Amino acid sequence: MSEQELGTIRGPSQRIREIITHTALAGRGDPFHSDVYLSVTPGQVDTVVASDGNTLLTYCTFTDDALSEIEVTDDDADSAQAIVNVADFLNYLDFASDGGEVELAFRGEPDSQLASVLEVTGALNTRVMLPASESILDDVPVNAMFDRFDDQNNFQGKSGALETNIETDVEQIQRLIEIVNYDSETEFYPITVEEDGEDEDGETQYEFALDIGRDTGRNAVWGEMSATSVTSDSEVQNNYHQGFEPVFDTLGGDVRLQTASGGAPLAVVQERDGVTLRHVIANVS
Repeated sequence: MSEQELGTIRGPSQRIREIITHTALAGRGDPFHSDVYLSVTPGQVDTVVASDGNTLLTYCTFTDDALSEIEVTDDDADSAQAIVNVADFLNYLDFASDGGEVELAFRGEPDSQLASVLEVTGALNTRVMLPASESILDDVPVNAMFDRFDDQNNFQGKSGALETNIETDVEQIQRLIEIVNYDSETEFYPITVEEDGEDEDGETQYEFALDIGRDTGRNAVWGEMSATSVTSDSEVQNNYHQGFEPVFDTLGGDVRLQTASGGAPLAVVQERDGVTLRHVIANVS
């Protein structure tokens, strides 16, 4: 074969598995996305995927703080890029792994943008054939996602960074999801921020709240949701649907929600050592 090595990733098989499962939203059951785009640059792997209509966008970063080694081995390229099928990747990774470290080697034709072969070396060796037609890249919103988050991982809306930030725990969102799924009259997942008085300087304070049917004559649930921090410049009442539950089924622990009043998207960001997970969920019009 005429392929040359374009880039490599080495690390614990479980952490490498998480690169795909976190991006494809494979937290519970079948993955939400069937294919994932990867870009390997020295010391860093970026992944991007979008649902039909871009109602859900995911952009994740894994650095060598989380993995053993990430290299671009083609001296003439800045990165190694690939489109991987989620099911094939996970199965062949499992075939190669006995739970220890594995190495992924992306191979492709010289001067090709995309790798056409992925070889996994572990307890066994496996090969996964990859789609290499460069036209596939037209459907991957790479630049759109890379450019929409600044250095502090603030999502940039049409007029700048979103004004409302909620620092909370995924358990709170799972509680919200449970209530919405039980309530037969509620179709969407609401993110609500309400005024909560003023501070000693007269500045309006805000709280993360839940409001399911409060002002109607039916079964209802409402009240303040637990949050470490809430900053906003106005009250917010936005609704979300596609991808909302799969995103939070994949996450756990502390999370930052970014949105704004008037039907803004919801950006969900989680940062930990060597890993940054970013999801953008479109508002229900």
